[in-house]
Amino acid sequence: MCNISDPRILNAYISIIEDEPTDWLILGYKDTRDVISLYSSGIHGLGEFRDNLTNEILFGFVRIEDKFIQITYVPDSVSGVRRARALVHSRSVAGVLELSHAQFTASSLSDLSDSNVRTRLKLGQNQAPNRPRSASKRASFVVQQRRRRSGTYSPLTPSSPSPMSERNLKIHLSATEEPYSYYEDGSDRMTATPTPSTPTSVASSSYNPNVESNYFAVATENNTFNAAVDEQERKRYQDHTEAMLQFQLSKKKELEEARFRQFQRDQHEERSKREEQEQQKSLVEEPRIEKKEEKRKTSLMPQQEVALQKDEKKALSLQQQMLAKKEDQEKKLPLQPPSSVKQETEKTNPPSHQEVAINQEEENKPFVQTQLTARQKELPRWQQELIQRKLKKLQEQQTQKDQQPFSHPNRIELKKTQPNDKVQNPLQQFRKPVLSKIQIPERLASPTCQTPLQMVQLKSSNKESSLATTERSPPLIREALAVRQKSNGDSEIKKQQDKAPSPAIAVPEPSDVKVPSVPALISSTEEKETTATTATLMAGFISAQTNVSPFWKRRYFEINSHSLLLYKDEMSKKAMSFVDFSTAERIAPSDEDDDTFVPNSYTIHTKQGDSYQLLADDKKFGNQIYATLKELILSDCV
Repeated sequence: MCNISDPRILNAYISIIEDEPTDWLILGYKDTRDVISLYSSGIHGLGEFRDNLTNEILFGFVRIEDKFIQITYVPDSVSGVRRARALVHSRSVAGVLELSHAQFTASSLSDLSDSNVRTRLKLGQNQAPNRPRSASKRASFVVQQRRRRSGTYSPLTPSSPSPMSERNLKIHLSATEEPYSYYEDGSDRMTATPTPSTPTSVASSSYNPNVESNYFAVATENNTFNAAVDEQERKRYQDHTEAMLQFQLSKKKELEEARFRQFQRDQHEERSKREEQEQQKSLVEEPRIEKKEEKRKTSLMPQQEVALQKDEKKALSLQQQMLAKKEDQEKKLPLQPPSSVKQETEKTNPPSHQEVAINQEEENKPFVQTQLTARQKELPRWQQELIQRKLKKLQEQQTQKDQQPFSHPNRIELKKTQPNDKVQNPLQQFRKPVLSKIQIPERLASPTCQTPLQMVQLKSSNKESSLATTERSPPLIREALAVRQKSNGDSEIKKQQDKAPSPAIAVPEPSDVKVPSVPALISSTEEKETTATTATLMAGFISAQTNVSPFWKRRYFEINSHSLLLYKDEMSKKAMSFVDFSTAERIAPSDEDDDTFVPNSYTIHTKQGDSYQLLADDKKFGNQIYATLKELILSDCV
């Protein structure tokens, strides 16, 4: 409820209903919650009332042609809660401003036009003109209001029962309508002065025998009855307005919910359209990307093949040049001592300058082989596998030929090679030994059976020829010894620098056997290097995803200098996935446009078109792994 105890409100109200110049008033909250006070009042009618309205909740009371209307002004900018509270407080205001023929709730000045207000009061509709208010009516209302303010109002208490009781008065009022005939509106019945049908005795009344007192009593009874009826109508109207407000609020909520649902549907449709467009783009771009990759691969293949062919041609040309030099040197060399003398001299003296030159020429072979192996690393995996298979076949053929005994009857066994020759020439056991014409007898056209006598004769003839040659060529032997003594100093320096390899026996090969140009053999030192470099650089747990599967999997990883190994867990010995750095093309952070993009992840792309997306547990560990992999992949690519 609200507080309407401002005395100025009642004074202004009485001045309006008593036909004084004041014909309107305005009430408001004045920056309070439930205290209503008088704002202003005036004498120039409805137009002045409209001019004094402000943009807040206001309550007004206006007199128009002897009729009264109560106005509740609620602007559109007021919230729903304050609007409902104003409608409730309007009931309390109506309880004070009782004499009103109509109630009206307005939200703008256009609602308070003269025509709207007059239609509410039913003015100007072919009705009889209202007569001036009688003095008795005004006096009765003033007395009632003063008694109510003073709090001393009480019903009449006659000392003896009067013949005009309340029941008879109600029956009389319902039966006769003559006193109200000159008022067309039923709401103005409160000022009527009915005349009783039966005379009343003056002696029976406890009051001064004055007829006007009875008239006042009847007026008060009629006023209470009409006030109750008006209160019911007012309550019904307010309930109706509250119901309308609640209905409007519910409608607004429904509209907002419908708009929100429509907004969600539009967003969903836009998202689905965008996804369809992206799928169409991906379907259109995938064949283009595949064609580009195929073109790139096809463009690289002939280049690599051409490079291999060039390397092979260079190797063949070098071998041919070396063979030609050997033949020239063999032709230029004079006759050498027999094999027995040569073996004795080799024990005491190192090889000559000519042999050193030949060995230096043969040192170029490993360098060419390393270049070829480096070229092979750049090739794709399938080409490397083909080359390895061919080399394995050649090795198997060579081992089979080495294991088979030679059919030549005069097989010559050579002594152990010296350490310097072995270090300078690691592939000496695979090259053809340089033998003099005296040491190697002519090969027979076909093997023939010899008798023991013939064999003895052959041995004796060989001994005689060797003795004859030794007797004939003492100066040649002396020259060879002098040359070898000079080269002893060089050989001792080389012995200190190089380690002595394991002794091996050089086995001569027949002329029919062909040595392969590029044998794919790995020395013991190279094997040691590979085993040393395969040590684990980093290990731990990581999440991995391949381009084949859309799911992330937890894996235990190990990084060495050549590859990345992914295990199921730290106890398993067999790797689930293997990434060779020689086949890796690049490593880069994951692309944000990919469907499987995860922040702080990176992807390894291989030359075969595969990809491995990796994600560490934390950013710091992920950066360490990324830096290590990037350095190893770049080093292998170089």
